[in-house]
Amino acid sequence: MFCKFCGKQISPAVHECPYCGQLQEPRSGGNGFWDILGNGNVPGSDSVRPMQLMQPVQPAVAAQIPTEAYAELLNRRLEQTEKRLKKCFAKKLALNAAVCVLSVAACAALCGFFTSRSVNALTNDVDALAQGVNERMESLNADNREAPAAAPAATESIPPTESSVQMEENSVFLTQPKIATLQDGKAVFSASFVEQDEQTEVFWEYCRDGRWNRITENMTEFHVERRPTDSTLTVMGTEKTLEGMRFRCCVGETCSNVVLVNFPAP
Repeated sequence: MFCKFCGKQISPAVHECPYCGQLQEPRSGGNGFWDILGNGNVPGSDSVRPMQLMQPVQPAVAAQIPTEAYAELLNRRLEQTEKRLKKCFAKKLALNAAVCVLSVAACAALCGFFTSRSVNALTNDVDALAQGVNERMESLNADNREAPAAAPAATESIPPTESSVQMEENSVFLTQPKIATLQDGKAVFSASFVEQDEQTEVFWEYCRDGRWNRITENMTEFHVERRPTDSTLTVMGTEKTLEGMRFRCCVGETCSNVVLVNFPAP
């Protein structure tokens, strides 16, 4: 047999384990067959133990809950859960609405702040530009008042081009162009002449920096109208762009006198 304490094999005749020293219970034949049967009557043993019968284990029976009471309890808990979910949903909805309202208000405030700053900056820039233009116009008007005879003297020193000659005694012009006053950004010159055929060129020229240039149709700042016996030139611009410019009308190789734009007094 084997020691039930240390597990080593020992002789069935010994009552004490030679390895661990623990007392061994007597066995019949060394295999404990009668003990396994549970009656305690071991052949050759003086001790007799009453046989202990195993009592059957009764299974635990759960308490039976009435079906109606269980259904009522379940419905009550479902209602409580539904109420809690509704309260939680309402709180989250109110919180999200408050966050959205605050976000929109913050965005509107920021947009208004930056827009007002941009408008103020643009207004300041426009005011500064207008002030600079007014100062420049005042200085130009002051220069014109101080030297009124400078422009006519300059017209006499402009040499004619090779393609045009000065007006002769037997001029084709009936009326010469006259100095035009700038009004509403426009100045109109006119000249009349003897009736010409369609093959004769009638055109206007402008002079800037001592050089004459022919006015063409693609120049947006000028507008020329020609009729059989007269022609008009409309000049569009400002005192700054027209200052120092001179104009004349040419019929063929004969040109009129030189005129300029007169600026009204401020």
